[in-house]
Amino acid sequence: MSSEKTKPKPKLKTKLKPKPTKPKPTKPNVFEVPDFLTKNSEGVITIYEVCEYLGKGSYSQCFKVKNTETDKYYAAKITKINKVSDICLQFIDGEIDIHSKLNHPNIVKFIDTFKLDNKMKDKLLIIILELCEGGSLKSLVRKKRINEKEARYYLLGILSGVQYIHNKYYIHRDIKIENILLTRDNVVKICDFGMAKYERDTQITKCGTPNYISPEVLCGCNNTYLSDIWAIGVTLYTMIIGKPPFETTNIKTTYSRIKSSTFDFPDRIVISDSVKDLIKKILVIVPENRLKINEIMEHSFFKIEFPPKETIRFRINTTFKTYLDSDSSVDTTFTEPVTWITQYFNDDKFGLFYKFNNGEFGALYNDNSIMVTIHPDDIIYIKRSGRREILKHNNIKKYSKNINKKMKLISWAIKFFPAGKNLIGPIGQLDQLDKCDNKNIFVKKWTKTKIAIFFHSNDNKIQIRFNDNNGIIIAADGRIITHISPDLSMNTYLLHNIPTSIMDYIKYIQKTFEINII
Repeated sequence: MSSEKTKPKPKLKTKLKPKPTKPKPTKPNVFEVPDFLTKNSEGVITIYEVCEYLGKGSYSQCFKVKNTETDKYYAAKITKINKVSDICLQFIDGEIDIHSKLNHPNIVKFIDTFKLDNKMKDKLLIIILELCEGGSLKSLVRKKRINEKEARYYLLGILSGVQYIHNKYYIHRDIKIENILLTRDNVVKICDFGMAKYERDTQITKCGTPNYISPEVLCGCNNTYLSDIWAIGVTLYTMIIGKPPFETTNIKTTYSRIKSSTFDFPDRIVISDSVKDLIKKILVIVPENRLKINEIMEHSFFKIEFPPKETIRFRINTTFKTYLDSDSSVDTTFTEPVTWITQYFNDDKFGLFYKFNNGEFGALYNDNSIMVTIHPDDIIYIKRSGRREILKHNNIKKYSKNINKKMKLISWAIKFFPAGKNLIGPIGQLDQLDKCDNKNIFVKKWTKTKIAIFFHSNDNKIQIRFNDNNGIIIAADGRIITHISPDLSMNTYLLHNIPTSIMDYIKYIQKTFEINII
């Protein structure tokens, strides 16, 4: 009997239960910037106060800033240059070089650029630009399709700006609705020259936004002036139809449709034959066969007459107008409003975020869904269908990816709102919430005009913030008017007894309820 060494039996590994870990707090996407951006150029100091977040791009974020010496407002495009790749730095250098040489009414004005360090020892590159408070064409298209008369106006501004760019021997290479901004006076401004290049630059680079890339670029050819014209055609289609002509859920399918210029005009949307013809003559596969800018401007689309604008009416419109025009006696009992918006900001990509005086926060997302905080750990989620659901922060992982993202966004917004800054209404007392007869108030509709922004809440109140920092709250079907002065003091009146000092605001509101709000 042979003696063999018996191998020791392996020890059984026991599975240890993992220690419960606390969920990591959601970090806001906005990187930290100083409250003041200071440029020191050979002893000449210029200081910009950071006022509010505006949005973000591929590698930059944008903030509204104020020159502390002149009190003028600008947009500051800020990039962490120590956190981006060398290729990105090349694009940024090219953007500054090209944009700083352009000066045209339909191009965002380049003001200044400088570098500084933040508290996290990041190297920040600051580009100061003209502020466009009207938002982007994308924000308009998300709310509603743009009618042909409006599209013609916007298209003329785009064509004028692009023609100027081409005359300077540059190609923009990223014309799209996101990069078309509007001023407070509705002037078209082309922005974002991060992809722009000199026309004689022979380096072939496949760049741009997928839905707007031209067929020749997809096939490996270089960008030309005609590639910008293709993007203008896509932009026109998107304004009028509400989505890009080649858009699909699959990028390969989208590219395939672009290469064959396969698109149609939905039967449910009635548009003129003239605009159809113009789009077809721009979205031509062979670049040389596309209309040139001068030919586009001479097209019949710019000569046809359009019917008057459609109207948008709020539910309080009839009562409001009746009380304003009537001399009859009315009920003289009223109470001051309990809840109003104190702060807000709009992100073109995601939607509107706001804060009420009672401490509640809300979000009206671009897909028309709504979130309202009711407790530090609870959120009411209202789907487009109107169905409500209570969401718990501590169970965030159990929700869908879409809801999870929205919960993180509103959490980020709550952290972002600075205490006591950018107020559009006075901050209420902590016991204000207990006095609310409707605690779950939220904004269900909002829109901007050239001189004001309107918020329509589910309790049928409308709050208006004018560009001169005056505010109006309309309640009780238009019978009760509250005026918020620039110093945030509030006075409430019955509509038939309002002072002459705010009558112009009331008449503007009445008129706006009866005209198209762009």
